[in-house]
Amino acid sequence: MFDDTYQAIKDDLAKWKGKTKHGDIARVTYFDLVLLHWPNLYSTDLKAPKCASEPEGWVGCRKLAWQGLEKLVTEGITRFI
Repeated sequence: MFDDTYQAIKDDLAKWKGKTKHGDIARVTYFDLVLLHWPNLYSTDLKAPKCASEPEGWVGCRKLAWQGLEKLVTEGITRFI
């Protein structure tokens, strides 16, 4: 979960770098804010992440995701979480 969260945000930032659809240079070098949304945990139609089946369950998933977000702040990819 740590790697998934961390890499997803880095990939999103990479999409915003380079050229805009109008050919202008995109100047996005960081995100001001990253929010983490957890969908309804009790829904039967959502596939639970692998970390949810580990001993800590969803609490462990949240911890791992938060660690990924903290690393993004440390690296300057986002300023706030």
